[in-house]
Amino acid sequence: MLAARPLVEHLPLSLAAQPAVSPPRRPDRPRPAADPLPDVSADAELDELLELIEEALRRDEEPRADALWQRISPFLDAHWLTALQRGRLADLRGMRLHGDAVAETEEAWTEALEWYAKAGDDIRAQRIRGRLGLHRSRHGQPEEGLAQVRASTEHLLAHGEAKDRAGALRRLAVALLHAQQPAEAMAELDRIAAVGEPDPGPRVRLQVLLLRAQALGADGRVRESADAARELIAQASAEDQGELVGLGEFFLGQGLSMLDDSSGAVQAFDRALSYELPEPLEQEVRERRAVLLAGTVRAREVVDDLAALVARLTAEQRTGGEYDDDADHSRFHLAVALFNAGRPEEAAEVGEEAVYGADRAGNQNLADQVRHLLAAIYQRVGDTDQALSYLDQLAVNLDGFDNAAARARVLEQAGELLFDLDRDGLAAQRLGSAASVYRVARLPLDELRARRRQAVSAMYAEEPEQARQAVELADAAAAALPPGLAVEPEARYELAWLALDGARAMVAAGDPEAALSRVRAAPDRFRELEAFGEAFLAELATGEVLLTLGRAEAAEPLLRSVLNGLPRDSATLPRAAYALAHALLQSDRADEAQRLAGEYGFELD
Repeated sequence: MLAARPLVEHLPLSLAAQPAVSPPRRPDRPRPAADPLPDVSADAELDELLELIEEALRRDEEPRADALWQRISPFLDAHWLTALQRGRLADLRGMRLHGDAVAETEEAWTEALEWYAKAGDDIRAQRIRGRLGLHRSRHGQPEEGLAQVRASTEHLLAHGEAKDRAGALRRLAVALLHAQQPAEAMAELDRIAAVGEPDPGPRVRLQVLLLRAQALGADGRVRESADAARELIAQASAEDQGELVGLGEFFLGQGLSMLDDSSGAVQAFDRALSYELPEPLEQEVRERRAVLLAGTVRAREVVDDLAALVARLTAEQRTGGEYDDDADHSRFHLAVALFNAGRPEEAAEVGEEAVYGADRAGNQNLADQVRHLLAAIYQRVGDTDQALSYLDQLAVNLDGFDNAAARARVLEQAGELLFDLDRDGLAAQRLGSAASVYRVARLPLDELRARRRQAVSAMYAEEPEQARQAVELADAAAAALPPGLAVEPEARYELAWLALDGARAMVAAGDPEAALSRVRAAPDRFRELEAFGEAFLAELATGEVLLTLGRAEAAEPLLRSVLNGLPRDSATLPRAAYALAHALLQSDRADEAQRLAGEYGFELD
């Protein structure tokens, strides 16, 4: 039997998008010095050479098949050829064209079919019909091609030899994958073992494993697909088939990516690229890896790969005529990579193109992802008004209950940006809105955090009553925390901050006694979480509240402990020294206070 030689096709962007991917043709390489035909006599007849090349192709022994073709080529134009010989030669021409020239391949195999009919060789004719059907399946006619392959398979299963039956089942499995029937493809692959095929050679055995990995992935059985890919890698490594190892790593990377194991997927793609791969496959691996690495510390490595992906998809879009958003998705990933590679100006330019394209395509989800990225980019380059504009637009777009959590995060982000710009009143408004939406989303810990930050912003905006109200709402959110969540480290950390910031807000609102009752336990809460820097801040705040209450003698040892305990490069050191100096002043120890002021470079008022 002549098995269709496996060649590279376009590799799909997901296991299910276009699942039938043929194993790659080996890239051109220098012919090995060893004679690939030590068993073939120099005066071998054409029929013998044809038998040998058909067997080499069945086993996918390409160097041997290439050498045999060189021996056969002089016979191509012989006038004495029989109909059967002409059919076999046309068949071989199609095999050599397959995948490179679609129309020419079909013409060659159609010619072979005609010669086989004249020669009365029904088995070879059925093989050709199966190959033609699979060829059409791969080139835009999946249903028509499948019907043709199925008819050929039924005939060969009934009348062919074992190798005919096995080859027919392999072709049918691939055609079923192209027709998006992966479960049926798996069933056909399972039938091969019972056929009793003579050893097809390591590459063909490995290709069946490859088909199994593809079929499992396309059927949604992604973990099993990844396991099949690992088996392919192990067996291909044992057979020293590096090309198929690389292809197995590619499929493993796909599966791990779909299982949200980005790190494992990147490692698989890295390993795949360590093998010599045909250009289309290498390009596909690089593109997939680049998307995964765009948001990581390795972003700089993949900027060029993502730029090439954008260029390719843009060119395909122009050729195809219809607009889709594949290129805009790739622009988004390129913008992410540029941003993480420290090139924010270029990231902004690419991101603006992506958001324009996504809006044009009506893909609001993608457009909003890009807007969120652009907000971060413009914040990085210092264009805060543009960053806020994108965040405000996002907050409007993310309407409805399903988007409540995302909308709250965007409002909180805008509030924090305004706070950093000392626009504290506006910051308090945004943070209050964020807290309200977090409440709608039933996220009490996030609500608590946003209310706390609202209180701090209102305090700096000199709105003490608003700060007090925000603290009360934060306390209510804290009381609503589920018991299981309240004991988690994240919640305990946030509650400690509420005690600290709530105390500061109470002082600003003129209620230092309430502030002291809130802040006393905060240092120990932070220490229990090994948040020692925050514990010093809480002790400093406690000392400052005591000073506000006129209790300098109680404040002085606490403030001195903070000053002595802080690292010498701490930004909090001058504040602690200032508070301690005032504690000394209030304790009638003015000389000590002046010395401290001189040491830390501030004036005592």
